[in-house]
Amino acid sequence: MAKEKLIIDVDTGTDDAIALICALQNRAIFEICAVTTTSGNVTLENTSKNTINLLDQLGQNDIEVCLGADKPLKKAPSFASSHGQTGLGDVTLQATDRPFSQKNAVEAIHDYAAAYPGELVILATGPQTNLAAAILKYPDITQKIKHVYIMGGALFGGNVSAAFGSEFNAYVDPEALQVVLKAGLPITMIGLDVTTRLSWSDDVTRQLAEIDSEAGKIVSAIMDFTKRNSLAEGSEEANMHDVAAFCSMVAPEIFTFEDYYMDVETEGTITRGLTVVDYHHNLKRPANVRYATDIKLDKFWEWFLATIKLSEKGSYSK
Repeated sequence: MAKEKLIIDVDTGTDDAIALICALQNRAIFEICAVTTTSGNVTLENTSKNTINLLDQLGQNDIEVCLGADKPLKKAPSFASSHGQTGLGDVTLQATDRPFSQKNAVEAIHDYAAAYPGELVILATGPQTNLAAAILKYPDITQKIKHVYIMGGALFGGNVSAAFGSEFNAYVDPEALQVVLKAGLPITMIGLDVTTRLSWSDDVTRQLAEIDSEAGKIVSAIMDFTKRNSLAEGSEEANMHDVAAFCSMVAPEIFTFEDYYMDVETEGTITRGLTVVDYHHNLKRPANVRYATDIKLDKFWEWFLATIKLSEKGSYSK
């Protein structure tokens, strides 16, 4: 069976790094064409270094890393304190001397969409700046991309402003998310309605610590920082938002989905990044997202631990 062609678009902070590790365990299913980086959780410099250092520390130096946007389409950059100064908290990776790809993120998205029309899948776990920029420059790629999986949005709740429903990735670059939502792409979106439920138990921590691999050690260290940082910021909840987005690609049965027409507020001084769905079909527009409204938590943690445990085999299927 042919592998699914995949681009992973990241602003590598803590949960992006774990999502990347989960993707690496599934290289028997996916051909990872490239990893593209953007600013978001931290600066582009840091998200890019985190990405290439992680891949190379795990022996995945055959995957090209393409630099993307260092700021949103129109807004000034906004960063997240929850990932620490570098994006990985107090977790340190070995610095690689491998250069980044000469191809930037927009060109990578265009070129792989053109090379694999109707086959390319994109997993986007940060602000949607790179994909939006690619769509604006090459509008025809919307007919060539098979599916886009997004970590972003919220129907209820929020994590970045006073607006009930404003989520970080949407807030950082709402114009980019709006471009993507209106592009006619098949989209699955995993938002705060499920990801904020992914605080892990002591039993998950214990089982993870027993996984004897480099990937397992990195994941344990990142999760330990995330938990400690959440407590320091006055919250007992630590989440792995981006990991859920990858999980939805390989284990969709863990989620409940609803089809909605969704848009995002771009101009509101209070409601920037607010994602809104047309519950009552007043706009008479067809659904543009498949949105996750529920998750089977026990099944998610079973999947997660089993996925990281695959790293004990010591090699990846390339």
